[in-house]
Amino acid sequence: MGVVLLATVTETGLQALMDAENHGLKLYLTEIAFGDQGYIPTRSQTSLKHEILRVPIASGKVYKEDHVLDLSSMLPEDTPEFPIREVGVYDENGRLCFIWSHPDVKIGDKSRFMTVLVGLRMQVTDVPFDRIEIVETNPDVKLLYAEEFLNLGIGILHLENTVDFLAQKVESNQDRLDVLENQTIPQVESRLNCRIDGVENNLKETAAGLGAGVITLENTVRFIDERSRDTEKRVRNIEESVVPHLQSKISWICDEQVPGVKNELQSEINQIREEELPGVREELLGAIITNATALIDIQRILVEQKLNNL
Repeated sequence: MGVVLLATVTETGLQALMDAENHGLKLYLTEIAFGDQGYIPTRSQTSLKHEILRVPIASGKVYKEDHVLDLSSMLPEDTPEFPIREVGVYDENGRLCFIWSHPDVKIGDKSRFMTVLVGLRMQVTDVPFDRIEIVETNPDVKLLYAEEFLNLGIGILHLENTVDFLAQKVESNQDRLDVLENQTIPQVESRLNCRIDGVENNLKETAAGLGAGVITLENTVRFIDERSRDTEKRVRNIEESVVPHLQSKISWICDEQVPGVKNELQSEINQIREEELPGVREELLGAIITNATALIDIQRILVEQKLNNL
């Protein structure tokens, strides 16, 4: 049946229906009014908020089981242009029985200098539909526009096919997006995460290696520093203890041992001179003294070289 407008039954319309029900009569609907104001209708309304045009009902049908009124009317070409935002259905006594409007929705637009056929399907609940009768002024109005309706139907069919095609494209693109979201992107993220983890591990290993190298270098520097301090202590000990001791020994040798040796040699020379070789005493004495002095000099040079090597 197409789009159905959910209409509001007015208090006046409900009372008219109850009167018809109580008296076994019919409620005859005769006119449709159109306006340009959008709002939420109330049951207390007796007219549209801004009625622009009221025309007779051209054709109509009552669907009792569905509680739907199928109404059609002609809007003449001399009607000014306006958006159709409110609709009211009147009975033969000019009472507003049913009304529809919406704050944000319009039925369509009345174009200037053009006759417009308006078809409405209005649903109303909780009213005795068997008492409603539609007074038609032109029951065949829809036949006059049969060709237009056919072309409109073909256009709607093409539009529906286009919408289906676009829906399929959207669904296909959605499938591709789902594949990207559920497979491709997670795979790329997983690979990136693996590479990032690998880089982080390499950096950690490099940092650990550098840290170990730094520790080794620090230990080496500490060891060299300790050895250097130990060497300095040993050098100071040699300078303070060994060298003076050697110097003392040299002095002792020079002061005590050499004179004794000289005296012994002198005694032997005297003995040789007096007893064994009186003839050559002077020559031997000079040679002995020379050799003893050279020996002493050699010993002194050797001691000094040893001190210099230290």
